[in-house]
Formats: sequence, C-alpha cells, structure tokens
Amino acid sequence: MGQLDRRFGAAQLLAGVQSQIDHMESLLHFSVSLGARTALAAALTEAATLAGWQALDLGKYRQSWRLQRPPSRRPAKREPALLAHATAQQAYVLLDLGRAQEAVQQVE
Repeated sequence: MGQLDRRFGAAQLLAGVQSQIDHMESLLHFSVSLGARTALAAALTEAATLAGWQALDLGKYRQSWRLQRPPSRRPAKREPALLAHATAQQAYVLLDLGRAQEAVQQVE
C-alpha cells in the first residue's frame, strides 16, 4: 500500500482504504470466532492506522485522530502491541498539530 500511496497520493487512496475499514468493522461485528475476531481486529488496526496516515497527509486531523485511536472497542485492545501502535500514532497527530506536550502525555 505504501508504494500505491507514493504513486497515486493519499487523496486517491483514502476512500478505498476507508471502505475496507468499514467492511472489516462489519465483519468483526458479526464474527463469533475469537480467533477470527482477534485476527480481524489486528488487520483493522493496521488498516485504520494506514488510513490515519493518509488523512494526516491530507490535513484531515479529526479523521486521522479518529482512525488512529486505540482499539478500545475492538478485541485488539487486549493486544499490547496494537494498543501501543495506535497510541503512538495518535501522538504523532498531536505533534503534527504542534501540541508536543499533549503528545508526550499521550504516550506516557
């Protein structure tokens, strides 16, 4: 996806990634298998953080923040690496907005 982002730009790709995120959220909502839910939540977190980067590149800070939120309502919230990833991504949004102290608090 990174190569596509560089080739076509975030503006061209964000809507497609958002559509995939919406689809994964729907699948996650109706999935009953814990293993499937955990794998889906991991993929969803990765896709959401990618879309968050694309939104950030476009100056869509609210959308970027929302996409890169820690996966509190997802099964991935029990996965420390995914929680750390999403939290660090939000800190980066804060840095981009010039809110360094809040970014430090976010990671602490």
